[in-house]
Parts: sequence; structure tokens; C-alpha cells
Amino acid sequence: MIRTVAIALFLGLASPVAGQTLEPLMPKVRAAMPAPPDFDARIDQRRVIDDGLFLHHPPLKEAVSSDGQWFVGHNQDGGLTIRRVDEAPRRLAGPEGSFRWTAEGARLSDDGRWIAAKMIDDSMVYASTISDMDGAPRTVRFSYAGKDLPEKRLFVLSRDGRTRVELPLSMDYLYLAGFDSDGRGLRYLEADRTGRHVVLNHFDLDDGSVTLLMEERSEDWTIAGYDLGDFYSSRFEGSNKLLLIDDDRFLWTSDRSGKRRLYAYAGNATPWPVSLPDDEILLEVVGIDRTAQIAIVKTAVGDATWPKHRLRSVDLVTLATASLLDAPYVLFADMTTEGIAVEITDLPSTLILRWIDYRGEPIKPDTVADVGFLTDLPVSVEKLELPGAEGDRLRAILVTPDGEGPFPLIDHIYGGPQSQMAEPDPVGRPMIAAMEMARRGFATVFIDARGTPGREAAFAHAQDGRFGAAVIPDHVAAIQALLKTNKRLDPDRVGIMGHSWGGYFALRGMIEGNDLFKAGIMLAPNTNVSEMRVPVEAYQGCLPSECPEAYEQGHLTNRLLELRGPLLIIHGLADDDVLPEVTDRLERDLIAAGADYETVRLPKTNHIVMRDPDHFDRVLAFWKRTLR
Repeated sequence: MIRTVAIALFLGLASPVAGQTLEPLMPKVRAAMPAPPDFDARIDQRRVIDDGLFLHHPPLKEAVSSDGQWFVGHNQDGGLTIRRVDEAPRRLAGPEGSFRWTAEGARLSDDGRWIAAKMIDDSMVYASTISDMDGAPRTVRFSYAGKDLPEKRLFVLSRDGRTRVELPLSMDYLYLAGFDSDGRGLRYLEADRTGRHVVLNHFDLDDGSVTLLMEERSEDWTIAGYDLGDFYSSRFEGSNKLLLIDDDRFLWTSDRSGKRRLYAYAGNATPWPVSLPDDEILLEVVGIDRTAQIAIVKTAVGDATWPKHRLRSVDLVTLATASLLDAPYVLFADMTTEGIAVEITDLPSTLILRWIDYRGEPIKPDTVADVGFLTDLPVSVEKLELPGAEGDRLRAILVTPDGEGPFPLIDHIYGGPQSQMAEPDPVGRPMIAAMEMARRGFATVFIDARGTPGREAAFAHAQDGRFGAAVIPDHVAAIQALLKTNKRLDPDRVGIMGHSWGGYFALRGMIEGNDLFKAGIMLAPNTNVSEMRVPVEAYQGCLPSECPEAYEQGHLTNRLLELRGPLLIIHGLADDDVLPEVTDRLERDLIAAGADYETVRLPKTNHIVMRDPDHFDRVLAFWKRTLR
């Protein structure tokens, strides 16, 4: 949904920094953020039934029928439950041996008479003991790359529990798309564990037949890997890659032509691509209104490094499109019960909430966030175009203190193929952190190297097959070009910092760019590609046993003798996304290599270590010690 203070920034920035008299930015940002109106007044009556995929994710809630009357959940003993609104749940089915029921990703027919749900057996999956957020021991199941995945079964059950049908499955990952309107058919998507082979099937409950509606294969890049790679449906559902229109038609987003496009299917007939101008790249499908027969998409317009964004409507009958809105950058867009809510941002201080109808006409006046005070700071923010190692034009944002310098420079890196760092969001978490650093004399650069989304398919998928191989060369080339032209930056005081996959790339930068990067900070880091979670298989296109050389090129702990500068490693002991044992192994290897490092282990802290109240102090102190 549109952000209010879900612009959730580092909590450490909400408090004064030790030894500093500067007023922190976060309270002013919070006060300036307008609260968007609630277009959807319906009350969410789903109950929380379990933790989310990870502790830092929203909790898992019940599945609900479209009429809001029936709810399906699971309990701690592995049983599947059902209840009517305002009633207590009753058991619908119990566990079987080592298989337990999960309501994650479950579907109900429109009238709640039929339920599709999975059974999972993860007893063969690696188990690790970490802490929970109260400090008590907690055992988690964790599938490393190439290792065992949970086994699954798919069933359709009647609400009265008298009928239960098991559906045939043949691939590793599963997403339940939804029932037909009469509840007698179910569409479900399967993918192999690299996400390079995807099928959409229709199961007929009356005769048990399975019809193949869509199949896609790719030799070059993943189709749906990361979003499906954790046996968790919410991420794939949120991508809107697959959207059902009615019992026959659906929309599918694909890069199969070398350019991201939207395809309209009717049954298993040949799909029709939705036509967009040649100078537009499809970025995402915002959503669909089945009643109005309209889809809304977001595109990037033109071949500039920083293109403008456009919202378009798609007529689901004729597939004709119409332009609704152009903006410097559309950070978020949502379809509400009364129209489209859009968040428009740009640097240095543009943040507008706009509400339009399906013709692009305003529903109400714009709400403009009063963050102009950001331009009064002794800080400069610039959107840049920098060259990559192979000559690609890279998007970059530079945040510097005012003054002559030269200032130390921090490369704030992520590098993960599903996310961007160079976003012109003046109140985004990384941007506010960079402004706080600039107020204390440190410059920060954000760079989107090859392999980050939001560009043409060849650029976005540049990492596929050799995860991370292009990232550090691009960052080094871009920063070297920046240092040549900007004399306010000190080439002898450059550091690198990142979180999660960004922590992996911080270490990789300290190794492969050891002439440039003098110090590094790794936050909740991965270390070796072969020791990452299974979603990395989607970007390798193979398992470690099938292409060991592709994984070996991303192995870092056997290259620690190439380190030349100090490292700070920060990891939460309740991290169930990147296990604390990863840092334990890294620390043993750093000791063997005689590296200069320090490790901070945070009790009762999950993957988002930036929420620790001492985080900003700790990071600032390290940079002052190593780059001043």
C-alpha cells in the first residue's frame, strides 16, 4: 500500500547520535508525511496463524473466500482448520505422518465451499538452532543451494470435509492461482527449482483431468525463480506476474522476447502480446479490475538512463492501451476500490500522493509531503549516469556534504537481482541514512549495476548463470569514473557497505576491488554463493552439483588472503533469513587468513540489524576509525 511512515527507516536514525548535537531527520520526516485516505473501509477479519516466511516479514494470516465469509488456517499440530466469520475454527483435516497442513497460499472458491491447500514435509530439510526475538532457542528449517527441499502435496477439499482430491504435481515449486467461478476447477502454477521451466495447469474436479494452459522455458534467465523459491506464495502473488481475469483468460508477464511484455491468454490458445510503444519497457502490472475489465501497468519511457515513468490502462477486451499519467518516478501504485493511488517521487524533495481514475483524471487534489526542509540541509543530492565495466550506462545517486572536501566515499551496495538501490526517493531508508552520513562528513553513492531490474531484459538478467560476476567490476568502474570527475571525493578513502546480499557484495568488493575499497561493513551477510538459500539457484540456472564452476566463481572465503582493509560484520542471532552460522564460518576463515575484522552479534535481533538502536553510532564510529 501507499506509504505513510511505512517509509520505515532505520530506527537508529530516530534518535540523536552519541556525541553529536545534530537534530535527527527521522522525526521531521515522520511529521511531514501525510496519511493517505482509506479507500477500502473493509475490515480485515483474517486471524494471524503463524510467523511469516521470516521473522522480519508480516505474520501469516488465514486465507479467505472472496465473499469474506469463510476462513482457512492451520494450527500448531499440523491440522487444517476452517471457520465462518465471527465463529471459532474447526478442524477440517489432520496431519498424516510427517506431512502437515499449511494455509500459506491456500485458496477458497468464491462461495467458500471448496478449499485448495498444501501439505508439507520438511523433516529432511537441514535444521539450525538460532534464537527467537525473546532470546529463547528456536529451530528453523533452511534449504541451502543444492540441498533438500520440502516435499509437498496438493489437495482440494470440500468445506464439509467429505470430499478430498489429491492433484498431480511434477515440479519443485507451486503457486495456487485460484478456483473457477463455480468452484469446479483450479488453476495452479508449477516451476522447477531454477525457475527456468514454468507451467500453468487447470485441474477439473469433475473428471480429474489436467489441462496445460501455458508453458514457458528459458535457457538464458529465470522466469519466476526468486519469487517462488521459498515455498511462500505472497511474494509471487505480489509480483502480479500471473493474474486471472475470468475462468478462461489470464495475464502473464514474460521476458521471452528479450523485452518484458504482457501477454493475454484465453485458455491454452496462442497468447496475444499487449502492444506498447517501442520506446517503453514494461516494469510491472499494478493490478486488474475484473468488473471494469481494466489492467493498469507501469512502464519506463525512452532510452535515457533516467527515463520517466508512465501508467497505462489496458482494456482487457480489446487489449488497447491508453496513457494515464507521466511522472519523473512512480515509486508505488495501487488499485483501490475507487481508483488508482500513486506515489510520485524525485530528488531532492518531491513526494506526491496522487489519486486518479481509469481515465487518468484526478479523484481529488494531490497531497504533497512537506519535505522541502531536506533541501535546506548542508547536503547535495545528484542523479548521475556512470559507465560500467562493459560500457553500460549505470544509474547512480550521489549524496555529498556541502563544502570543498575531499570527503570519504561510501559505496552502499545491494547487488541482488530483485531490487534497486538508485531510486530517487527522498525519504527512502537508504537516502535518509546517506543524508545523515553526509551531515557528518561522509559521501554515499548508490549504483545499479548490471543485473538489477527496471531496465531491458539483457541488462536485468546479466547476472543469470554467474551470480554476482558483473556487480563489483561495474561498481569499481563507475566509482573510478566518478573520482576522476569529482575532486570533492577522496580516492584514498573509499568504503563499501551492504546488507544481506549487499553484505556478500561488500566482502566481494573488498576482495575484487581491494585497490579501491579501504574498509567494508557487512550487515547480516551471505558469504559464498553455494551457501546461500535456494533462491540463488534461479540466478545460476543450475544446482551446485550441475555447474560447480558457476558457484565457485562466487565463493569468497577461499579468497580472504586478498583482503587488504578492515571489516565490520554485524549479524542478528535471531536471523532466519541468513543464518548466524554463516558468520560463524566466515569468522573462522577470517582468523585463519589473519584478517583485520570485528564481529558484532546482536541478541534478540532478526535479519534487519539496522533496527538496533546503536546501529548508526556503530557504523559511524567504524567509518571514522577506518576512513578518517
